[in-house]
Amino acid sequence: MTQTEPTNEGPEEGETLPSFDNAYAVKLALAHEAAAVDLWDEARELLHEVLETDDPTLQAQAHTLLATIAQREHESHGGL
Repeated sequence: MTQTEPTNEGPEEGETLPSFDNAYAVKLALAHEAAAVDLWDEARELLHEVLETDDPTLQAQAHTLLATIAQREHESHGGL
């Protein structure tokens, strides 16, 4: 019986890691949580930081949540 050593190697040559930065993904998740409890200013601040990423998927999600926050805030102030 032979034992094999576990390897902790990175990606193989030619492979790439995901293009998004985990810090921005975490900020986006925190913004969702802040918006869920009506902390709109905090959520907006986090989303503006997310917009600094080069990842178009995270940017699109941030724009969508910004629009949702604007709508919810408008509705909470009696607007339709």
